[in-house]
Amino acid sequence: MKTLRNTLTAIVLIAASVAMHANENRIIVSEENNVTITEENNLVEVSVLNTNLETFQLLIISPEGSIVFDGILGNEASLGQQFDFHSAVAGTYTFKFVTNNGRAFSYDVTAGN
Repeated sequence: MKTLRNTLTAIVLIAASVAMHANENRIIVSEENNVTITEENNLVEVSVLNTNLETFQLLIISPEGSIVFDGILGNEASLGQQFDFHSAVAGTYTFKFVTNNGRAFSYDVTAGN
């Protein structure tokens, strides 16, 4: 009986630890634009479900308003890229997506040290 209680206590502690860690992640999900952006430990990951096979350009704009990244994510069905913000100034960065069909949308992400 004591072993069962210890095992259950360990499971509860592990579950609580996992839940606390999960809450540290910042996540943006846009079902309308099929975009997911996650930030954890100053690593920002961008994923796009590109069902229309559009070409996606991504601009990352710093809190001061300057463009710190301007690149093409591609035109495949599943797009993704990771960005390291460990040496970036802390603040809110704008991730602006532009497609070859003229659609544009943006999301604000807090990152940096």
